[in-house]
Amino acid sequence: MFFEEAVKWEASALTQQDLKICASLRREIGDMEEIIRRLREKLEGGRMSTLSFTPHSPRNARDMLAPMVGTLLELEDLYKQRAAAFYEHLRRVEIAIASLWKVEVRRIMRLKYILGLTWEEIALKTSYDERWCRELNRRGLKMLGIEKENKA
Repeated sequence: MFFEEAVKWEASALTQQDLKICASLRREIGDMEEIIRRLREKLEGGRMSTLSFTPHSPRNARDMLAPMVGTLLELEDLYKQRAAAFYEHLRRVEIAIASLWKVEVRRIMRLKYILGLTWEEIALKTSYDERWCRELNRRGLKMLGIEKENKA
């Protein structure tokens, strides 16, 4: 009984904006992973001066490695914070979506709000018509008690 009440509370506290934020956070974390990966590759390439306070030649007037390592460490800390926030948000969204009784609706909503796919991509992935995907989403929002936001 306690679990069902918790699910209802999680679902009722959710807004359509919360659903949209989930996909945005996923993309932001993916972008951060890409930046960190590229920075690591650059640092591991070994074509830079090695440490601060090393002798400088006129050709190599300043150390590039130390600021890059500092940036990498800062980005990794920020990434951990954002990932933790994303997974907490994802947990709330997933609990709400899992409370829906129709499998098709749950799948459409996961593809849209958790993975952040477009309606066209969702239609291709599910083999449904794009309009039907939108209708299933509308029904899911209604089941969650979320009114669809009108585009003004």
